Amino acid sequence: MKRLTICCLLLLSIIGARAENVISLSSVSGHPGDEVTVEVGLTMTDAVTAAEIIIPLDKQLTYVAGSAALNSARTDGHELSAAVVDGSLRLYVYSLSLSTLKGNEGNLATFKLKLKKEPADYQLTPQVMMSNAAGTSLTASVETGTVTLLSPKLTVVTTSIDYGHIPIRSTYTQYLTLQNSGNEPLQIADVTCSAGAFIPSETEFAIAAGEQKQLEIVYKPTVRGAVEETVIFESNAVNGEQKATLVADPFSVNELHVEGASGTSDSEVEIALRVNNMEPLVGMQCTFALPEALEYVEGSFAVTERSSSHTATASFANGRLTLFLYSSSNATFTGDDGVIGTFKVKLDGNSGWYPLEPEGVVLSNITVENMTSATEGAGVTIQSPSLYGEELLQMGSTPVTTPVTATYMLTNNGDAPLALNKVAFLAEGYEVKTSLPLTVEPWQNASLDVVYTPTVEGEFTTTMNLYTNDPTNRMKAVKVEVAAYEPNNLTLSGECVEDGDYRLTVGMDNYTDIVAVQMDIHWMEGMTTSLDALEATTRLQGHGCSVADMGNGVYRVILYSMSNTPIAGNEGTLFTLDYTPQTDVACDGTTVEIKNVILSNAGGVDYSSAEGPALEVEYYLSGDVNGDGRFSIVDITMITNSIQRKENVGFVSGAADLNADGRISIVDATITTNLVLKK
Repeated sequence: MKRLTICCLLLLSIIGARAENVISLSSVSGHPGDEVTVEVGLTMTDAVTAAEIIIPLDKQLTYVAGSAALNSARTDGHELSAAVVDGSLRLYVYSLSLSTLKGNEGNLATFKLKLKKEPADYQLTPQVMMSNAAGTSLTASVETGTVTLLSPKLTVVTTSIDYGHIPIRSTYTQYLTLQNSGNEPLQIADVTCSAGAFIPSETEFAIAAGEQKQLEIVYKPTVRGAVEETVIFESNAVNGEQKATLVADPFSVNELHVEGASGTSDSEVEIALRVNNMEPLVGMQCTFALPEALEYVEGSFAVTERSSSHTATASFANGRLTLFLYSSSNATFTGDDGVIGTFKVKLDGNSGWYPLEPEGVVLSNITVENMTSATEGAGVTIQSPSLYGEELLQMGSTPVTTPVTATYMLTNNGDAPLALNKVAFLAEGYEVKTSLPLTVEPWQNASLDVVYTPTVEGEFTTTMNLYTNDPTNRMKAVKVEVAAYEPNNLTLSGECVEDGDYRLTVGMDNYTDIVAVQMDIHWMEGMTTSLDALEATTRLQGHGCSVADMGNGVYRVILYSMSNTPIAGNEGTLFTLDYTPQTDVACDGTTVEIKNVILSNAGGVDYSSAEGPALEVEYYLSGDVNGDGRFSIVDITMITNSIQRKENVGFVSGAADLNADGRISIVDATITTNLVLKK
């Protein structure tokens, strides 16, 4: 019981602590010009004797003078004073007898507000002071009210449209953004434009509160000249009629277009000048800075079928081509599109694209007004060959008795066929065997067979000029090098002779008059010779000979003339030299070499043109079938048995085929018998 009493006292204490006095304002709505009544409510837990209520007012809200009134049910001789001070409505509730307001809640007073135009929600947030009969200030709180001003409002978000610099006789579309900034539906009653060329897509439509509308404005200009027009919107908007500005700069289209061309180098191509025009034109003028690869063909500028009675003239100076089309009678070009003039250029450049941009363009009407609205250049594409070849042709070395041929390779690195029309040499004795003219397709190769026919010895240099259609290399100079020599060389052969000796036969083929010869003959040790074994031919008549053993199987042979007499003839054997093998020397399959050759003329100049010859020795004595180094009855018997039995057992290779007919027969046996009998 005691605990319950304590809890009740605590609850009353909490309720008392939360007790408060509240001033609340009601929420109202209305349209522009309406007067709305706002209620001032009072909920109190204290004995309130007086109250001051200050309500800030928006500029769209106006207090209706004299409209404030107290609710008599809650007053006891109280007075009410109302006035607007510094934009706030001040309400004073007081009692001269310090009476307490009646009741704990309900309407205390009312006042009226007149609504202006701007739609929105306007908050009424009061500031309150209260006191009791003793003049003590009481705690108070407030509850805000709202005044809603209802109305559609038209906001033209896009206040201006600029259609820009545009050609006439076309249709252009832009959009105006409209917004209903109000809180009631907006009804557009009419949309009108001050010029008929501007056409709205709709003239009547609605826009919901807070929404936007994209209104299409179509422009169809028919005449040139800058314009500025107005579009007007009539609606139920609180802000009444609204406008937007429409700006455009329409022009008539009169354009010069250069039509490009393409061709191969050295050819001529035609360049066309096309004009599309909306205005009657009587003349044209333009200038081109011609690239070096484009050469104007004199007298090629001409009019077309669009000309009524026009004259075409052209002038070229300092790389600039100026063209004129004019009519002495001011006749206009026929039609409104097509080529009005053409001219030709010769292509004289490497592969590439070369621009033709018109400058200083004038498209003149009858009043000499330049009506040019746009120009468009073009270009000329050149396809050309491109010659590549080495700068040097080395033909090597050749005897003066023999023409030498060398191959020179041409490559076409271009994109048009390369034509080699002519080849010229700056010296005699050279010629090209390849048929001309020669055509080389793009990215292909071709060869020239160059022939030099020598007449004297020496090293020669000349220039070969190649004439082609390569525009950047019309003549290519190629250095040509060749050497010619007088052929003088020794020859060497050998064979086995009787008694097992091996005979070397040394000859000479010579172009030059040779008076002396020196050579070193290299062979294996054990094969010996001497001057006595040397037998000179008639070519060495009047010449001395010497044979010197240099050791290690080397013998030096010298042929000389004390009177500087040339060796007779130009070919044939000089001498034979017999070698005698020592006992048990096997020389078959060995090599004899002649080195350190000197072939001297009367002036002491070495004219040898080749290394000394070499010989692989096949050492056998023809008829010495068993290879014992002599002819005997044994050899005859072996050949006879071979003929009868067709067996070559124990034969030395090649020794039994004495007549060299590729077979062993009775002829070989007869020859062998004669050899034995002679021995």
